Amino acid sequence: MKKFICVLCGFLLCVHTLFPLAANPATSARAEEENTDPVYACALSHDVYLYAEENENSGLFLIPYTYYVKVLSSGLEYSYVQYSTNTPPYQAVYGYCKSEQLQFVDFTPERPFLYQTVDVVYRLEDYADFFKEDDVFSTMTVSYAYYGDYTVGSSTYWYVCLNGQMGYLPKTADITYELNEDFRPLSPEAEGSAPEPAALPVKEIIFAAVLVIFTLGVGYYLLRPRTDSTPVSREEFEL
Repeated sequence: MKKFICVLCGFLLCVHTLFPLAANPATSARAEEENTDPVYACALSHDVYLYAEENENSGLFLIPYTYYVKVLSSGLEYSYVQYSTNTPPYQAVYGYCKSEQLQFVDFTPERPFLYQTVDVVYRLEDYADFFKEDDVFSTMTVSYAYYGDYTVGSSTYWYVCLNGQMGYLPKTADITYELNEDFRPLSPEAEGSAPEPAALPVKEIIFAAVLVIFTLGVGYYLLRPRTDSTPVSREEFEL
């Protein structure tokens, strides 16, 4: 019995040493999720719409050319994305883009979203008779956070934000902005290959191999067939 206990302890020690080398799948998944870098996709055409729903009739605005959306989940037809951030005067907008119109990239762009404002001048004499055209208080300029254009028929509007409220304004001028030039397409190898498993440390591999050999050797020595005819004593089976 003592010999059996020794072999069993050696085997359990071997198992205990080997199995911690394999990462817990759930833990690995959580760690990978926590450490996963955000995925971005670029609008490399002038017709990439952000939709409120997964259909073409819910368009909100056109993503500015060469700018990006942050991809939260991707699908065959539509991808759920985020545009802009909650940084006043801007507000993050969530919606859908057609996946086939997005160019996914394998890096984090320095300037993913366009941050630009548009100024609208309101003439107060149009709203109250006591304001005169030459009055210093007859006009008021309001700055809106600009997101993109939206076209209905022959009319084009700006999709804007003011104090957290989203809406449309008639487009009164063309918006000029600096284009992004950091676009690099996702390589086919990176797009289609699965992540490589993490390599085990060399020291742990060597230690595990030596431990296995040692355990097998001890087991063979203790359980080898007897070559003599000496009866087995009772003490060998006692703890």
